Amino acid sequence: RNHRKLTIIDGEIAYIGGFNIGKEYLGESRLGKWRDTALRLKGEIVHEFEKEFFSSWNFVIHSRKTTSSPYSLTHIYTPSEKRHSAQLVSSGPNFQLRTVRDNLLRMITEAKQNIYIETPYFIPDDLILSALKIAATSGVKIKIIIPNIADHPFVYWVNQSYIGELLEYGISCYRYSDGFIHSKFLIVDDGIATLGTTNFDYRSFYDNFELNINLYSNSEVAKLRNIFIDDLKHSTLITHEEYIKRNNFTKFKESIFRLLAPML
Repeated sequence: RNHRKLTIIDGEIAYIGGFNIGKEYLGESRLGKWRDTALRLKGEIVHEFEKEFFSSWNFVIHSRKTTSSPYSLTHIYTPSEKRHSAQLVSSGPNFQLRTVRDNLLRMITEAKQNIYIETPYFIPDDLILSALKIAATSGVKIKIIIPNIADHPFVYWVNQSYIGELLEYGISCYRYSDGFIHSKFLIVDDGIATLGTTNFDYRSFYDNFELNINLYSNSEVAKLRNIFIDDLKHSTLITHEEYIKRNNFTKFKESIFRLLAPML
């Protein structure tokens, strides 16, 4: 499935993030408003996003259309133009490497101070889950925001099934309550971040065509961190005491749906 979400305007501006286009995402559904995060980009990297778009376009309609971006390797920036370091990361079932998953894994394993995660679907594979546990054991402070409500009930219960494991390692988990959080990003040590279409789940890691952007500019990462902090204000911390009080039926649903995790 092509899960990439990308808008390119005149070969000069690109938007990437978790946003979908549809009436159901206007905040009028039972889920309330959708909280999402997207990034507006200008500069040479737009050319890279165009190449990703046309690789999909050409595959579908069997053409050989190329990019129209005005940027090239010889483009000279004036002093008034702000430049930020960024890197495109794409992946898909036709890739030999699990690029987006490995990108997340690398960032988590290199963390020294803190990790912030926002994702609507937290169904990590064993490598990502183990990396988070090891990071927490090493003293890295980890905070994860997930939805308080479900757009897909099965996925919701699988989400919840991982909470107990995370709490045991001192990882702070929050439920976002001001609508449905569909935002997808990871921040490490306030110095590097990745944002895009990738969820923390098997589908994004192994089945979907995904597209992310890594940010290496302190100022841009700081903006994303401020968004995370603001989202925390609309989120409730899940305590260990609360979690162990789940009734037996809830535990049963979590256990059953956890078996389906690789398929969700």
